[in-house]
Amino acid sequence: MYSSGTTGLFKGVELTHRNWISVLAGLYAIHEAATPPAVALCTVPYFHVYGFGHCMRVIALGGTAVTMGTGRFDLKRMMRGIEQYRVTQVAWSPPIAVAIVRDGSSVTDGYDLRSLEVVQRWCAAEEECNIQVEETVAQRATGAGYLGDKEATSAVMDSEGWLKTGDLCYIDNEGCPSRTGASAAIPSDIVDAVVIPCPDEDAGQVPMAFVVKSVGSDINESQIKAFIAEQVAPYKRIRRLMFIDTIPKNTPGKVLRKELIKLASQPMSKL
Repeated sequence: MYSSGTTGLFKGVELTHRNWISVLAGLYAIHEAATPPAVALCTVPYFHVYGFGHCMRVIALGGTAVTMGTGRFDLKRMMRGIEQYRVTQVAWSPPIAVAIVRDGSSVTDGYDLRSLEVVQRWCAAEEECNIQVEETVAQRATGAGYLGDKEATSAVMDSEGWLKTGDLCYIDNEGCPSRTGASAAIPSDIVDAVVIPCPDEDAGQVPMAFVVKSVGSDINESQIKAFIAEQVAPYKRIRRLMFIDTIPKNTPGKVLRKELIKLASQPMSKL
């Protein structure tokens, strides 16, 4: 399967038979006693590991996989599918969740969604708070590396199989790992927002926000910066901000940060 290309070029990722068997065996050990088997609505494309893995999991556990089919994703269509097939689980990407929260009852009203269940996969309650480290992952389900690219593989995976995500993982007392980005989406005048590292001659990098305003909103840059400044530490405050029409995303809904970083790298006079 291929990476999403959100930070650079698409790369082939090797997923072995052992990787998939490990995933399914672990899920079976957790859910073998579950009755009745799940009815899952797959809203994420199968060319992405999330969509493909979710479909494989449901089938391997004896459940029913409901596919939304081709065409542009539509929230109402998803709601109709949940009601019609009495769906118990839905796989969706963050943009879908944001859209549901944003639109609220206008999306869910009129549909019987009582068949849905809450499924919690993992919760790291044992993790120590108020520390900052690079997040690394090692398990049999982790891919074998990038296809035909040893240099790229060695850059993200060590000799013991630990995958270096490149993310600085910080968990505060509230369990929030990405407070700056989360805060930027709170005002009701904002439809969508992303915070990225912007090149800076003095500091190296500073937080920059790309913001999509709601139709008719007159919220300005100063108001947003002031709002964020009240909630975060000084070094997390937004230094630069740009209003745009849409946040660039790929088909599964992941933000194409590389496109925003390119835009942020342009001279400020062009923004």
